[in-house]
Amino acid sequence: ASLYAISMAREGRGDSIESVIEPIDSAIAQFGEPMPSDASPFVIRRGQLLANSGKYREAVRDYNQYAYLQNNKVSAVFLYERSQIEVNARMFQQALDDLNRAVEIVPREPLYHVERAALTLRVGMLDDCIQSCQTAIRLNPNIIDAYRILGYAQLQKGDKINARLNIQKAIDMGDETAKT
Repeated sequence: ASLYAISMAREGRGDSIESVIEPIDSAIAQFGEPMPSDASPFVIRRGQLLANSGKYREAVRDYNQYAYLQNNKVSAVFLYERSQIEVNARMFQQALDDLNRAVEIVPREPLYHVERAALTLRVGMLDDCIQSCQTAIRLNPNIIDAYRILGYAQLQKGDKINARLNIQKAIDMGDETAKT
């Protein structure tokens, strides 16, 4: 607990990321191997710090370790957060797997559908993208990003009429990105 507090204090002071992570590393080392579930808060903190400093692959390793320590009984929010880090690490299949699991856990959360749509668009899975956008719009007709992503996916598929309608809908709702 003292090492965790030292890490927090160093972060609050604005110390270097290495200096902030060092006490967390020391705490994790004290747990030994195999690591008990009591180490979970330290592992996830280090993962968050690594992600915030742009060390995405290292962060994913800690997030994976955390999930293992939790017997893979993690929340949809955790899966969403890990997927965002995985996207930054260009680990697209893992990110998609996490988003799919998040949708299974909380199927009525439009954000997860929109994020899945954005990722499937990025990797060229246009039909999956369109389906995710349509689901997000059914769940929340005011989710602007879904209209823009849907329009772009439809444009990629050659459906210019519907693409124009959905992109215009996003613009009418105030989406500055859709204007470009």
